[in-house]
Amino acid sequence: MSDLHSSLYVKKHLKKAAMGPAIKPSAWLAARVGAPAEANSSADESEKMGEMMSKESSRKVGRGLNKKAAEPCLVDQLNPLSNSWSPGKTVAAAAVLGLAFATGSVFGASVGQPAPAFTLTDTAGKTVSLADFKGKHVVLEWVNPHCPFVVKHYGGGNMQATQSGAASKGVVWLAINSTSADHQDYKAPNALDQWMKTQKAAANHTLMDAEGKAGKAYAARTTPHMYIINPAGTLVYAGGIDNKPTANPADIAGATNYVNVALQELLAGKPVSSPNTRPYGCSVKYSAG
Repeated sequence: MSDLHSSLYVKKHLKKAAMGPAIKPSAWLAARVGAPAEANSSADESEKMGEMMSKESSRKVGRGLNKKAAEPCLVDQLNPLSNSWSPGKTVAAAAVLGLAFATGSVFGASVGQPAPAFTLTDTAGKTVSLADFKGKHVVLEWVNPHCPFVVKHYGGGNMQATQSGAASKGVVWLAINSTSADHQDYKAPNALDQWMKTQKAAANHTLMDAEGKAGKAYAARTTPHMYIINPAGTLVYAGGIDNKPTANPADIAGATNYVNVALQELLAGKPVSSPNTRPYGCSVKYSAG
């Protein structure tokens, strides 16, 4: 159904409201994006419910209640482009899906291909380009301090240990935050810089990507989402930090750290045995623009 026909369809049913029950615009929109319609609540009520859920999620994260992987992010499941839905989020879901497929960012950078170039500003105000590190192995880490999965790896010391191990081998580590400036998870450069210092992070730079250009170029879907680029500028790894997709720090000890394994293989002159793995965490909070 074209946008014109869709518009006429909604108007037609609204016009019939005086003669009897008609389909609600909210229900029609829900059907268009494959989301369940709220039969007994208005769009306004659904929006209020969504806001209440978001506020409750913020309070939980603030108190550190991150033990269950399925709870902390509400609609931020392993795949942000999944069919999961939350009241009041129907239109937003449609916008995100439309943006992803229209720009091709759902596919993004591919292992074995040149890594997309980018130039960003770090939390200290310095301009940093990927090209600055030509000839070196580079790790990219997508980060959001408010995400329980990120808290797992920083709170448990896993991310810092991985960063330090990489640094000791001459590997460059760039942490990137693609959270939109209008999202509640956004941290200003100074605040993000302070958080990284408090965590004793060993990243070479923490980069601000509020417009989401770098994140969309790499199709970064989750926080964390990890990438490795070899000295020739080729993307050689993309995926999760490990094979334990939970927000529980207790799972770190028994996990296979994919980044460590990949770096060991690369520095030994070997190809990466698992170049593509499944990323997990909260969805990247991209700008709608």
